[in-house]
Amino acid sequence: APNAASKLVFNLPKGDILRESSGRINNFYIRGQLDMDHSFKSHPGRINALIGTEWQKTQQTSSTDTRFGYGSSSGLSFPVDQNALLNFYNTQFEETINFEFTNFYNKALTDDRYVSYYFSGAYEYDQRYSLSASARINKSSRFDASAGLNKELLGSLGAKWNLHHERFLENAKWINTLALRITTGLTGNVP
Repeated sequence: APNAASKLVFNLPKGDILRESSGRINNFYIRGQLDMDHSFKSHPGRINALIGTEWQKTQQTSSTDTRFGYGSSSGLSFPVDQNALLNFYNTQFEETINFEFTNFYNKALTDDRYVSYYFSGAYEYDQRYSLSASARINKSSRFDASAGLNKELLGSLGAKWNLHHERFLENAKWINTLALRITTGLTGNVP
């Protein structure tokens, strides 16, 4: 940019510009679950249940570095006046161009963690009637802890009637499966 004495001043040192970006992701995930499936000998009932937990941590880091006046053979670079770099006057378009510092240098860290506990169970009688229940609690660093959203209990209840096992439909060869089901509850996903 020309100065007051109309001399040509270089705000950047002569040479190349080297911009390096790097990133790293570390992920840890573990899940433990117990399953149960039990049929009773004394009556035509059956219980199916599972209980478990999930734990996950994802940490992501990234960085950007820019070197000016870089020489590939020497590996050297030179310091620059950051004010001149971030604000300079473009004589071609007669305007001031503003760059953000993060265009040239940046570091970022993201650390997401969650823990979930869950249960699901069902009782079936004589292959005709069943009741089911499920519950899950998610604790996540992405939820707002101050609003209580990091420990929301999600659950559901349901009932099912397998009509195709009823005596009044046992001769209906044109029906393989026929059931009525009603379920209510609140479900959700880990963000």
